[in-house]
Amino acid sequence: TRGSNLPPLPAEIPVAWRRGVDLNPLDPTDPREMRWLRALTWPEDDARRDELGRAISIARATPPTLVQGDAVEVVPALIAEAPAGATVCAYAPFSMYQFPPAVLEAFHRALRDASHARQVALLRMDEAGVDSAIDLTWFNAGTVTTRPWRPFTATQSMFGVRAASSGVRPSSCSRGSSAAP
Repeated sequence: TRGSNLPPLPAEIPVAWRRGVDLNPLDPTDPREMRWLRALTWPEDDARRDELGRAISIARATPPTLVQGDAVEVVPALIAEAPAGATVCAYAPFSMYQFPPAVLEAFHRALRDASHARQVALLRMDEAGVDSAIDLTWFNAGTVTTRPWRPFTATQSMFGVRAASSGVRPSSCSRGSSAAP
């Protein structure tokens, strides 16, 4: 955006289907697992602890469908499972930096291969050296197009500026309906 001119966005972004993938998904209804998750929050970070509490409440009220497994192996089958006509948008906030380069390459190859059957978008947010990065990558018929965006520096992100406050929303992946594996 430039200035106060924002593109028109719907009040709610339609999501046709949603799946989560994790090597070790946590159960939001398991008090022991949630205590462990809360223990990862810095003791003095009241705002983040409160935000985590709200997120846990939402996950308990509307449990997400989580698939245990390696993203490289699991995501192609999930893409094929998504409803016909829905744009598949893989959303990876601050997680792909943990992928070793060979695994990241294999994941991109899997998305590129899946794009021969249907278009796939990857919305990725990660730290990228000095800057935080938000990248939107389209995989379409084996062709890959990435649009990087560097909204703020790592110093700003360390002090509480969040990607969501930058105005980028997952609607960037939406063309009609959207689905997030």
